[in-house]
Amino acid sequence: MERWDGRLYGNISDSHSHINCLDSQEIIDVHIQLPPELIKQIEASTGVKITDYRIDFYGYKQNK
Repeated sequence: MERWDGRLYGNISDSHSHINCLDSQEIIDVHIQLPPELIKQIEASTGVKITDYRIDFYGYKQNK
């Protein structure tokens, strides 16, 4: 487990993204895959071969 910014993180070894709840400070692991066409477009525009990625979403619980 690691701590960052007062929060506790587990050691998940596979690639994953996060949803950061701004109400509760909860961090939810999500497993998503970007479309291959988007990855190719990013590689073409930057000249960088992408080997992995992580996306962080921020928001509030919808039941508010």
